[in-house]
Amino acid sequence: MKEQREAKRSKPPILRWYGLLADRSRFQRWTVFGVLVALVITLTFTQFGLMHVMVSDEGDAYLVLLLVPMALAAMALGTGAGLLMGMISGAVLALHAVVQPLSYYEVIAVTPNSALLIFGLTGAALGLFFALALRKGPKGHRRRLRMMLVSLLVAVGFSAMFVVNATLQVTMDVAMRAGESFDAEVALARIFVGVARLGDPILQVLLDTLLMSFVCILADSLLCYFWPPADQSPLQSMFRMWLLLVVSLGFMLVSTVSYVMITSQEFGSAQTKMQGEIDYLEKQLAASDVRREFLSRVETKAEDVLSEEDQTRLADSYSVDSLMQGYNRLADGTVIIASGSDADSMVMASNDEVFAVGKALDEVLSDISIDSIVTSLETNTLVRVVYDRSYGAYEELPTNWRIVAEIGYLLAQKTGDYVTIMIRPSAMVYAERSSVAMWVALATFVLLGLVFAIVSLLLKRMVVEPVATVDSGLDAICAGELETVVDARGSIEMCSLSDGINTTVGTLKGLIAESERRMHQDLVTAQTIQESALPSTFPPFPDVHEFDIYASMNAAREVGGDFYDFFLINERTLGFLIADVSGKGIPGALFMMKAKAELDNYIQTGMDLAEAIQTANYLLCEGNDAGMFVTVWAATLDFRSGVLTYVNAGHNPPLLRHEGAWTWLDKRSGLFMGTFEKAKYKSFELRLARGDALLLYTDGVNEAFNTEEEEYGNERLEEFLCDHATLHPREVVTGLRASVAKWATGAEQSDDITILALEYGAAPLASAKLVVPAEISHLEEVIDFVDTELAGRLCPLGVQRRVDIALEELFVNVCQHAYAGSSEVGECEVEYVYTTNPSAITVTISDSGVPFDPLEQSQSVDILDAVEQGGLGIAMVKHNVDDLSYVRDGDRNIVAFSKRW
Repeated sequence: MKEQREAKRSKPPILRWYGLLADRSRFQRWTVFGVLVALVITLTFTQFGLMHVMVSDEGDAYLVLLLVPMALAAMALGTGAGLLMGMISGAVLALHAVVQPLSYYEVIAVTPNSALLIFGLTGAALGLFFALALRKGPKGHRRRLRMMLVSLLVAVGFSAMFVVNATLQVTMDVAMRAGESFDAEVALARIFVGVARLGDPILQVLLDTLLMSFVCILADSLLCYFWPPADQSPLQSMFRMWLLLVVSLGFMLVSTVSYVMITSQEFGSAQTKMQGEIDYLEKQLAASDVRREFLSRVETKAEDVLSEEDQTRLADSYSVDSLMQGYNRLADGTVIIASGSDADSMVMASNDEVFAVGKALDEVLSDISIDSIVTSLETNTLVRVVYDRSYGAYEELPTNWRIVAEIGYLLAQKTGDYVTIMIRPSAMVYAERSSVAMWVALATFVLLGLVFAIVSLLLKRMVVEPVATVDSGLDAICAGELETVVDARGSIEMCSLSDGINTTVGTLKGLIAESERRMHQDLVTAQTIQESALPSTFPPFPDVHEFDIYASMNAAREVGGDFYDFFLINERTLGFLIADVSGKGIPGALFMMKAKAELDNYIQTGMDLAEAIQTANYLLCEGNDAGMFVTVWAATLDFRSGVLTYVNAGHNPPLLRHEGAWTWLDKRSGLFMGTFEKAKYKSFELRLARGDALLLYTDGVNEAFNTEEEEYGNERLEEFLCDHATLHPREVVTGLRASVAKWATGAEQSDDITILALEYGAAPLASAKLVVPAEISHLEEVIDFVDTELAGRLCPLGVQRRVDIALEELFVNVCQHAYAGSSEVGECEVEYVYTTNPSAITVTISDSGVPFDPLEQSQSVDILDAVEQGGLGIAMVKHNVDDLSYVRDGDRNIVAFSKRW
C-alpha cells in the first residue's frame, strides 16, 4: 500500500505529463517535435494531409494523415505538445487551403477558424487521453490496447466535428451561390442528417483509428526500445537514429519543395498552353470575321453565281459555331465563346453541349462568378474557380453533406466583340504532377538511403570501430593491464588519441612504479621496525635453564597485525603472550604496536594478570574510532614452581603437552580487547610438570587454505603435534610452519601466521648463525662453522660425517639454483641449534633467491639425469638425516634438517 501511495504521489498531473520521452534531454524532445512539424508541412503541401478515399451517395470518407503527427506528439511529448501540434496542423492546413487547395472541401470548409478549432481540440484530446492512458506506465499489450482505445475515441470525435463543419460550410455556400438567405433550420437539419447517416464516415473512423494505432505502436517500439537515453545508447545506434531523423527531414524537405515547384511549373505550363489555344481561337475568329465581311460584300454578285442553298452552306462554314465544332476535336477542357464579359453576355459557341448557345453567361455558369472572368481579363492569368461537376443547379444537391463540386482554373481573353473563356479542372492542369513527384520522391529516397548507408558505414569504419578499440583498451587498462597498447588508426584524431592514451599509460606506469618503489621502501622500513619490536634472539634468556621458548611471525603482507612477546617480570616469573589484531597491513600494524605497548606495560608491573588485561583493554577502547580489536592469550609462568596463570581474551585456544599427549586449553576469560571498555576478564591457573610444553598460534595456522579452498584445520594441527610430540620449541615452530606452507602450496597466504612454543623444564638451546656469499668457495667455511659445534658437543664422527654430507648438498643447491640468472652474488644464511636430551642439532639454510624446493626433485632411474637434476643428492640428504623440511617464507627459501645421536 505504501508503494502504491508513493507511486500515486509521484505520478505527474495530466496537464504536466511530458509523454513517453519525458526522460530524454530537452534537445532530443525539441528535435522530435521539429521533425513532426516538418511532417505536418510535408503531408499538407504534398496533398496527403486529407486523402479523399471514397465518394458515394452515402457520404465522403477521408484518411486524415494529419492525425499521425498529432498523435505522435501527444504520445511521445505529452499533453501540451499534442495541443500545440494540433494548432500547428490546423494553421498549416488553413494556409494550404488559401495557397494551394486540393478539393472543394478545402476551399469551402477549411477556414482559419474552423481548422484551428477542429485540429486544436483534436490535439488537446489526444494529449489528455494519452496522459490518462499512459502516465501510469503500463507495459506490453495493456499499453497497446490503451493506444488503440485513445485512437478510436479521437477518430470518432474528429469525424463528428469533420461532418458537422463540412455540412455547415457546404450548406452556407449552397445558399450563398443560389442567392438565398442562410436558413439555420435547414443547416441544422442537414447536420443531423449527416451525423445520423454516417455511412462512409464510419469508414473514415475505422481508417483513422487503424492509422493512428499502427503508427503509435510502431513509434512506441522505435522510440522507447531502439532509442534509449543518450547515456544508455551505443554511439553507433545513437548516431544512426540522429542520422535517420536528419535524412527524414531531408526527404520531407525535398518532397515538399519538389511538389510545390512541380505544381508551380505545371500551373505555368497550363497557362501557356491555354493561352496558346486561346490565341489560336482568336486568329480563327478574326479570320472568320474577315471572311464573313468579304461574303457580305460579294453577296449581291454571288446571287448570280451561287444558288441559295450554296450561299447558306458557305455562310455556315465561316460561322463561330462551325469554328468551335472544328476546334472541339483539338481542345482540352471546356471552351466558351461569349458576346461579352458581363452578366448579359450570350454564349455564342462552346465545345461542351451543356453550355447551350444563346443562353446568358450567368445562367450556364451559375456556380462560376462573373467576377472570376473579369479578374482573368484584367490580369491575363489563370483564376481558380469552384464549379459543379455536372454544371447543374444546386437545388439538385442531395440532402446530406455530400460534396459534388470541384476545383478548376479559368482563363479569359477578349477578342473584338467576343470573350473566349477556357476552363480546365485541376486534375487536368496537374495531370503529370503525381507521377513526376512520385519519381522525384523515389529518387530522393534512394539517394538519401545510399547516403544513410554510406555515412553509417563510414561512421562504423572511421569512428565506431576505432572508438571500440580505444574503449576495449581503456577497459583493459582500468582492469590493471597496463601493458595494453591502444592502436586505433584511421584519422589524425584517432592516432593522436591512441598515442595520447599510450603516453599517459606509460607515464602512469612510471609513476606507479616509483610509487610502489617508495611504498615498498616504506613498508620495508615498517617491517624492520615491527620485527625489531618483537623478540628475535634465541635463546632469549640463556642463563635461565628452567624453560626453553621459541616464536616466529610470518606476515601475509609486508607488515602484519599478529604479534608475540615474552619478558621476565622478576627473577622467577616469565610473562609471554600472543595476539591477533583485526585487519592487516598498515592499520593492523599500527594497532598492533599500540596493543603490544599497553599489554607489556601492565603485565610487566607484576599486577594481577586479569587486572592488567582489563586495564589495557580500557586504554585500547579509548579513541578507537576505526573499531579495531585484538584477540589475546597472555600468561605468566613461575618457572621455579611451574605455576601457569593465563587469560584468554577471545583468542584461539592453545595446546598443552603433558606426558606426551596434547590437549586443548579451551577456557575463555572474556571478550576480545578494544571494543567494550567495561569488559571483565577472569584468569585461570594450572601447574606444569617438567617436560610439559605449550603451543600458542594465531588463526593463520588452522585457517590456512589450499588451492581447493580447504582449511588446514584443528585436526591436522593435532595430528602434526602428535607425530612430533618429542620436538623442542624451535623444531615444533619450524616444523609446523613447514607443514602449513606445504598444505597451502600454490594458494595465496590469506592471514598472518604466528606461532609460539614453550617447554618447561628444558634448558635453552645453543644456537649460532653464519651469513656468507652463495658461492661454492665458502663451502669449507660453512662446514667448519657447524663441525666446531659438533666437536664441542662430543658428536660421534659418523654422525658428524652424515651432517657434513647433508650440509654440503644443500649449500651447493643454494649456490647453483637460488640466484641463477642474477648478475649479483646473493647471500646464504646458515644457522644451527643444539639441543640435549637427546642430543640433536638442527641446521637451517636460507636464501632470498628464486623459489626452489629441493624436496620436489624426484629421483630418476637414469643415474646421470639424477645427478644432473639434484635428485640423487637430495636422496642422500634424506638418507643421512632424521628430519628434512622446506618452506618458502615470504621471499626466502628455508631448508632445515635435524640429526640426533
